[in-house]
Amino acid sequence: MRVTVPSAGAPAYHVICRCHKFAHLKQSAQFSSNIMGSIVSSIGNGINAIVSAIAGVIMTIVGAITSVIVTIFHVIADILCCRCFGSRRSGG
Repeated sequence: MRVTVPSAGAPAYHVICRCHKFAHLKQSAQFSSNIMGSIVSSIGNGINAIVSAIAGVIMTIVGAITSVIVTIFHVIADILCCRCFGSRRSGG
């Protein structure tokens, strides 16, 4: 701790404590950790958006393939049912 003697027109005593310097450094470190937290959070959100987009594309592709396979089975089933159980016309 340092105490300075006042000069003309200055306050009675001016006390400079070293703990203020450390408090400033602590605030600075906290500020930089907040910035780092924001950067890491932004990177995480970006990765999450990319993975979600890729998952959406894969789900769309799988849905389309499934629809095509189901449609093919429906067509095959319709053909078999019409041939096996369809009404036959008798020649007259």
